[in-house]
Amino acid sequence: MSVALGVPQSNAGVGTSALEMRKIIGSLFVNVGIIDGLSVKGTSSLYYVVDSGVAICSKGESDGYTIAYCSGGNTPSVQSNTSSQSRIDAIWLTSHDIQNGDGDNLVTIGVSQGVPSSSPVPPSIPSDATIIAYMMLPAGATSTQNAVMTSERRYAVPSGASLGVLLDKTDTSYKGIHAGSAYTFASGQIYVPTDRLLSVKLTETTWAWNPKTHDWIGSGYIDWTLDGVVQRAFRFTNYPETPTTSCFEDFVKVSAGFHSISARLWGSDTVPASDIWLDYAAGSWPGQRLLVVDSGVAE
Repeated sequence: MSVALGVPQSNAGVGTSALEMRKIIGSLFVNVGIIDGLSVKGTSSLYYVVDSGVAICSKGESDGYTIAYCSGGNTPSVQSNTSSQSRIDAIWLTSHDIQNGDGDNLVTIGVSQGVPSSSPVPPSIPSDATIIAYMMLPAGATSTQNAVMTSERRYAVPSGASLGVLLDKTDTSYKGIHAGSAYTFASGQIYVPTDRLLSVKLTETTWAWNPKTHDWIGSGYIDWTLDGVVQRAFRFTNYPETPTTSCFEDFVKVSAGFHSISARLWGSDTVPASDIWLDYAAGSWPGQRLLVVDSGVAE
């Protein structure tokens, strides 16, 4: 039997059930996360304070999603950090449901305390919780006053929507690269919640350095890698001691999860061979740039 969101159940029980509503909401978003608000900050005590806002929560894919409004409030208290090393505390929300075994139907703020370390990692959170912030608590802290957010907050993404710019790195070096010697000018890690189509743009600003003759143009190559595997290379030409800029674009489908992306360039060691000089000047020459933009869900 098919049902529609917005059609209440009749006396005979025909209509949209709570589970069916959660399933429909789940089809509208590709992941749990923040929709609006819910900023987190430390206090002069041993708890964090959360502003009001809205998040997508879930008890698992089979149970669908809920749209949870939180009026804001304090987390439970954490312990002071008596260690000489920092730790990461995780602040999260859960959407309770009596029909699923919870003691109430409330949206609840929670916190999971991390372990101090020279390289602290986020603690685990409940399986039905939606993370809203990771806060780094300094060594020796007796309150959360000086805790700072450690990473970007994860937002809920509507199905089919673009995630926007995922990675934007510019190398501003002004230096020479010898022919045949590859130089990695940008690298980073991205996260995508579903299979996505990415646009990868590579910009180079170079001139031919130490050419055999000024009557020849120089040439070089620029390529990019996904998870350590070269995806595509492009050839460019340049001129002796005169900067030129080229921009290349590539598209690739990636699976859900974390991915590493890098870009490099080098001068050609075949005719027209030349070393290349990297150029950058604010407002004039854009340097070497790697730009990764999400183009939406990949089928």
